[in-house]
Amino acid sequence: MLLDAIANAREREPLYETLSRRISYLIGRAESVSQREPGGSESWRKIMVLATLWIEAAEGTVTLGQFKQAREYLREAVLKLLDLAMPFGAALQRTLLIEDAELSRKAGHVMRVWGRYMMIPPPIEPESIPSDATELSAAARESPQQWAYFALATASADGRFPDLASKLVGMKSVPVGRLRLPLDNYQFIAELRSRPVAGPPPEIAAAEVIAKSLLGLYRSVQWARENRYLWARMLAPAPMIDFDTALLIARTLTVLGAGIVERVQSSIPEDAHVYAVEFIKAVRELRAEPEERLER
Repeated sequence: MLLDAIANAREREPLYETLSRRISYLIGRAESVSQREPGGSESWRKIMVLATLWIEAAEGTVTLGQFKQAREYLREAVLKLLDLAMPFGAALQRTLLIEDAELSRKAGHVMRVWGRYMMIPPPIEPESIPSDATELSAAARESPQQWAYFALATASADGRFPDLASKLVGMKSVPVGRLRLPLDNYQFIAELRSRPVAGPPPEIAAAEVIAKSLLGLYRSVQWARENRYLWARMLAPAPMIDFDTALLIARTLTVLGAGIVERVQSSIPEDAHVYAVEFIKAVRELRAEPEERLER
């Protein structure tokens, strides 16, 4: 369990109880928000709030090793993200919820809309955007972060990486996600083995990207623990699992196989080894098909 890799023996039981209560609060909050304005049209703000609440609930249950519940909560989040036509939702579906037919259809629609948008060379005039792309906000269409998720979702579906070179010129250092990794890291992982890459072998370079993300998460938790009051109440702003990192790991596992685990371990300090292994185990459990889970 991921919590065991972070908390010491004295902390585990009270943290388990506190985190369980927090998950219950997040679920109750999501259900309360979803009941507002029944039958009416939902604003994008409300949908985004719901997606965030469900993602946080899924993160908590993954930390506690409750993967069935985590997949249920993650599914709720992905549904909301796809309602907003966000490639982040498609990336999550195509890497962690692969067997879900309904989500797959919704993700396919979102990716087709974005694919047509991406093929239009900049600058893009509003009237030239396909009619079914009008649901996308201008902010989302011009977000390098969503382009990174679009690339991961496309690569996860058919192994191909979309050519976004013209859009990414001068943006490879743009920070993406909670850990503010450069967009170039996302591009590299999406692009694994789809075209020749200069520099170190893909296995080594991919392990370094994942190790950097995992170590950043692990260190943030260590720093959060310095404030014992906030840490004991799960109020410290330090996620124990992060779905951006999970996406990068899932893509790498698909392309390079389980051998990447040892390479990741060799790329990070020894004190973070157990956390890294447990995190990767959690990703493998989340993305497994039902038959695979039964075989274990």
